[in-house]
Amino acid sequence: MNRIAVIAAALPALVFSQVAGAQVATDEASDIECLAATLIISQNAGAMTEAQAMTSVMYFIGKVTARQIDYTQPLETAMRNMTNINLQEAATRCGAELEFVGDDMQRRGAEIQAAEEAETRP
Repeated sequence: MNRIAVIAAALPALVFSQVAGAQVATDEASDIECLAATLIISQNAGAMTEAQAMTSVMYFIGKVTARQIDYTQPLETAMRNMTNINLQEAATRCGAELEFVGDDMQRRGAEIQAAEEAETRP
């Protein structure tokens, strides 16, 4: 299977993951792998999904840079070593994390909105 076909298959996993019980990775290697996968996918995404893929890149670059490490070499190595199978697996895992974090953000936003509405009621 060529890399473009794998990327096409990986993108929905990244953007629309339905993996239950996903957790946020806390280790540097997982975040760099997700950054590599999202960069590869974003570079090969169609126009309709390019913005979604870049949002994923921004999330993982934020996690990596928050660690205040020089991630240049580890990212280069991860991108160079990413196989078609690794890309599919990473897209699924990283997509599940994005979904988990997005759901948590929505829940927190709803809680904030409910608290604000409760404060403004007589």
